[in-house]
Amino acid sequence: MSVKSQPHIHHHVDGRRRRVCMSGEINTTTAPALTILLGRICADFGEIELDLREVTFIDTVGLRALLNAKAICAEHCAELVLIPPGPAVGARRRRWLAHGERRRS
Repeated sequence: MSVKSQPHIHHHVDGRRRRVCMSGEINTTTAPALTILLGRICADFGEIELDLREVTFIDTVGLRALLNAKAICAEHCAELVLIPPGPAVGARRRRWLAHGERRRS
């Protein structure tokens, strides 16, 4: 894994809400760690805020991991709130994250 692709994840707790901030890439190498982390904490918190503003790249495996994490949180009656990535991640992928589905242009 290149240094560029290594994610940086930090999180803090505010009552029943946990904020997870991520930077770097969400790809085939890094997505499993993010999914595991979100799966572990969604059972203990009513709301998880996932801040993706510093994410520079998301591949299709990363998109799928985020959608799976959202479903896992829903199973635990927790809400996963996504703060979308910035312009480094393409508009189509940001839109896909916002709507949870592909929209054909």
